[in-house]
Amino acid sequence: MLPQQSPTTAFKSLIVAALPSEDRLHQQLQVLPDELWSGLGRELAGQLEGAEVVMALPHASVLGQAVAQALDRPLVMVAGSDPEALRGHPQAVLVTTELLDGVQEMELCVLGQRVGCEIRTVACALERTTSGGRYHLLQLGVKTVAAVRLAQLTDGLILERRSVDRPPR
Repeated sequence: MLPQQSPTTAFKSLIVAALPSEDRLHQQLQVLPDELWSGLGRELAGQLEGAEVVMALPHASVLGQAVAQALDRPLVMVAGSDPEALRGHPQAVLVTTELLDGVQEMELCVLGQRVGCEIRTVACALERTTSGGRYHLLQLGVKTVAAVRLAQLTDGLILERRSVDRPPR
């Protein structure tokens, strides 16, 4: 009997099956069962530390809830540029489904700094490494944790093979 796959391995397998098509990738993300998102969140939580609260973007509510439960921390849903959702939480982790250029996440990090909330880490199910989000966040001192990393090539998406420390071209 084969051992059961971890949620991260199962997620990665489903993502790989959709490649190289971006359309199939997004279709796959839309139909993933909540149980898989929850398992993925629990596994991502094992790579996170130091947060007093978990913040999640609206599209990442199930993933954020799983991270919050695994860390035994409250979950705060954040959207747009509402500073009140960030106020009163000195240290946070931000959860998003897919990290692209990191602009939305950076805006929340800067807004958080203004109201005394330090977002130390952005956790995501999927990181698009060629979009530069990790490196934009790094400029603010924010770490990125991703379950699966993808790169965009001329003929479609592939699993990222470069080191996370190497900036995009």
